[in-house]
Amino acid sequence: MRLRQKIPARTVLVLTLCLTIAMVVAVTTAVGGGQSKAPPPYRYAGVVENGRGAPAHQITTGNGFRFLFFDALSQGRRSKRYKLCLGPPGKSPVRCWRRNARFGLGRLVYPGMLPSNVPFGVLAARWFVNGQIVATWQFYYVRGGG
Repeated sequence: MRLRQKIPARTVLVLTLCLTIAMVVAVTTAVGGGQSKAPPPYRYAGVVENGRGAPAHQITTGNGFRFLFFDALSQGRRSKRYKLCLGPPGKSPVRCWRRNARFGLGRLVYPGMLPSNVPFGVLAARWFVNGQIVATWQFYYVRGGG
């Protein structure tokens, strides 16, 4: 004997709507919903990479390098405006760039050398969001041999 009961269309619609709302709430909660209570040190990160894509604390002219900025809460979402400044540690910056971190990732690539007003030696890369320093990376900038 087979028991087969037809479920009314209204019940199917209500169940589908409830399931959809539950999924939206679950996904929004999982990704932070844009209102995470995570402190800024865990939300943002800034890294200086060498030409091979590895994080580096010594950058040589001629090898290429890049500055990367990450916003953990914007992965796969809207762009976030940020500012990258370079200069000697503890002193005012000598060069700044304004960029957008598209989908939580921002890049500034240099194939050879930084601008001429950036001095050789110990430098600090500082990333700002809304006027606040959110990430720093100290590195040694030297002339390439050869």
